[in-house]
Amino acid sequence: GTWRTGEVSDTVAVKIFHSRAEASWSREGEIYATPGLAHPSILGFIAIDNVDAGWETQLWLITDYHANGSLQTYLMEHSISCRVAAGMCHSIVTGLAHLHTELISAGFVKPGIAHCDVKSNNILVKADLTCCLADFGLAVRETDELRRDGDRRVGTVRYLSPQLLDGGPALGSFANLQQADLYALGLVLWEVGQRCLGPYSLPYAEWAPANPSLDDMRQLVCRPRCARPALPADAWLAGGPVCRVLADGLLEALWHPEPGQRLGALGSSSGLRSF
Repeated sequence: GTWRTGEVSDTVAVKIFHSRAEASWSREGEIYATPGLAHPSILGFIAIDNVDAGWETQLWLITDYHANGSLQTYLMEHSISCRVAAGMCHSIVTGLAHLHTELISAGFVKPGIAHCDVKSNNILVKADLTCCLADFGLAVRETDELRRDGDRRVGTVRYLSPQLLDGGPALGSFANLQQADLYALGLVLWEVGQRCLGPYSLPYAEWAPANPSLDDMRQLVCRPRCARPALPADAWLAGGPVCRVLADGLLEALWHPEPGQRLGALGSSSGLRSF
């Protein structure tokens, strides 16, 4: 779409929700309106609006436009250098660190936010080939009232963490939702690193079907199997600095079976500064 202000015309992205998805549209608007959310690695928000399309009311979410599309699509269609991979990984991690972190300022308080659907298809590639997080329809703020008896196994099944797949009382914990983001972050960084070494692959593509069920992924990534994407040392440790940093403990720290042992987004950002 095109957003026009006075004599200036800019291309923007318009995400259109149908009325039955009003809750997701409203939630995205609420998250984007959070004071202090703006960050180079968070998709730039412009406005939300109701538009009468004649036969129905459309719900518009208007954001910055990034012609490269999603990270998943970009990786499927382009090989990437180690330098590009480093910029992608660092921008994704710093965006998630900003999202997770509570910020207190004289003018506002930004609560910690869990994305709850981190995956390569919910990350956009900018013109400079760094990335920004998008799609906050499932996001949860630390200040939100969580349903303690509810099922928080929301998100994309392939990227759900072991503790979400297993269920149990941890589903109602905000810290658990942020730790689930970290597990999914590890899978996304693996996708980027793997593309430096060869053709694009989804995490677990060698074991899971194209549209895995909860039970498929539970048997794969939970105990006793605890499978994780392959990190063959001969390829990853010889694949350039970004692959070496990812393979040398960083990915394992992000997708550790125990949520409390996972490296936080800020810690991941520190580990990636060597790029």
